[in-house]
Amino acid sequence: ATWDNTGRHQTYVNGVLDIDVVDATFNTINSTSSTALSIGSQGSTRLFIGAIDDVQWFNRKLSASEILSLYNAPNPIVNGLVSKYSFDTGATEDEVSNNDAVGAGIAFGTDRFGNTGKALDATLNSTHLNLYDSYDGFAAGTSGKISYSLWVNFKTITSTQQILLGKSADAGCSGNDRQFLFRLNTTAQFEITSYSSVSAGNFVVLAANNVTCTTGQWYHVVLTYDAA
Repeated sequence: ATWDNTGRHQTYVNGVLDIDVVDATFNTINSTSSTALSIGSQGSTRLFIGAIDDVQWFNRKLSASEILSLYNAPNPIVNGLVSKYSFDTGATEDEVSNNDAVGAGIAFGTDRFGNTGKALDATLNSTHLNLYDSYDGFAAGTSGKISYSLWVNFKTITSTQQILLGKSADAGCSGNDRQFLFRLNTTAQFEITSYSSVSAGNFVVLAANNVTCTTGQWYHVVLTYDAA
């Protein structure tokens, strides 16, 4: 449903225009009302009976093509997606399952679209998220395959390694406490260190060849693994 201050009311059903009426009498909105906006009721009466999903509202009037795109949008829960952290709500919640992250030194900054408060703002030696031991189940499952996808933007590139994703205890830990590290290495390239469970010293380091990162640029990186 859309409205503009000419009094034009329009509704679309399944992407198709259903109502298109201009009533110039209704060209303003009561901006002083203290009544709560509610979904599925008028106050506490006239309750909706059924299912409601994917509620969105916008501070502008959508075009017909945009509304059709909303109607035709694919299922956001794609095959095999087990967790998603967009940070769009200013929180570290898992939008797919229930593995909410526990943060230390958490702040939220500008995302790759320029929206404020919708990206994890990591500060040197301060911010990180703890997901606990939550992902071995499918990482070591029958398929033996896993993928991690994320967008990153470096404020500073230093001569020390910067960990993007890590499932490893600190140096000196036992082999059983190490799985992998995905990081920016000392030459500003993406790098994987993959540990075997056989012993603490059994690992392989794989560095990127083509991309040397710079500050202030968004990079989309995906780490995939196949047990083969």
